[in-house]
Amino acid sequence: MRANRAHESEEQIAARNAAQQIRTAEIRRQESREQRDERLRQNILRTRSARERHIATFRELDRERQQTNRALTRASFVCLAFKYAPDINYSAHTKIIIGAMNKIC
Repeated sequence: MRANRAHESEEQIAARNAAQQIRTAEIRRQESREQRDERLRQNILRTRSARERHIATFRELDRERQQTNRALTRASFVCLAFKYAPDINYSAHTKIIIGAMNKIC
């Protein structure tokens, strides 16, 4: 189905979307009050869950960034090149400038 959609023209996409809107409107028109309330409750739960996952991911990335910055701040820059730690993202530190490797030694 995705392969077919990748080759659709803009007119085909618009027609498919319009047909889906009509189907959705018809389904919702036939819903009872209880079905509508349940559908909306499920939407709220899905949205809340997605938001919580997004926030958790953002917090985890922010925590990692802070840990990296703290590790680099605590690290002495003297002889740092001889104590390279692959798990530290050196380019994230503002005092470290890693340029292009364009010098021939």
